[in-house]
Amino acid sequence: MEGKNESRAGERELLRMFQVDIEKIPVLSREEEAAVAQRARAGDRAAADHLIESNLRFVLSVVFKYWHPGLPVMDLVSAGCLAMVTASKTFNPDAGVRFITYAFSGIVQKVQLCIRLHYRHSHLSLDEPAFEDDEDTTRKDLLTSDGPGADETVFSQQIRGMLADLSERERQV
Repeated sequence: MEGKNESRAGERELLRMFQVDIEKIPVLSREEEAAVAQRARAGDRAAADHLIESNLRFVLSVVFKYWHPGLPVMDLVSAGCLAMVTASKTFNPDAGVRFITYAFSGIVQKVQLCIRLHYRHSHLSLDEPAFEDDEDTTRKDLLTSDGPGADETVFSQQIRGMLADLSERERQV
């Protein structure tokens, strides 16, 4: 359990650092965006990067909408960023829409695809222990248990796992 909590804490720290960096990047006005997008369309790589970076807040908002514990949050962020890179290559500022409006569906689709691929590649062995602190109970035991309480045991373990991710103050609240 300790390794999983350390991994989640590390992932949260990476995400926090990413968010702090993103908040330093000013959001472009409609006019600024059009000018930057025109330069990007003409092949200016720095302008394309600026267009993407100024819209990264939106990627985080999409990731936070779909993320839940167990999903690799930085993989979701990467998928959203890749979608913005792709959109930046075909965005036409003369079309009358903002860049993020143009990129929206691609970002959502890439994040959702990342989630589906994560679950597709997550293999579940029924012979593995059901809980990290209980080597005797397997996942198969939980599925085949006739005794009352199997559901309560699973629910209790899930709640404990979620609470372990919270700070002491968050647990008290």
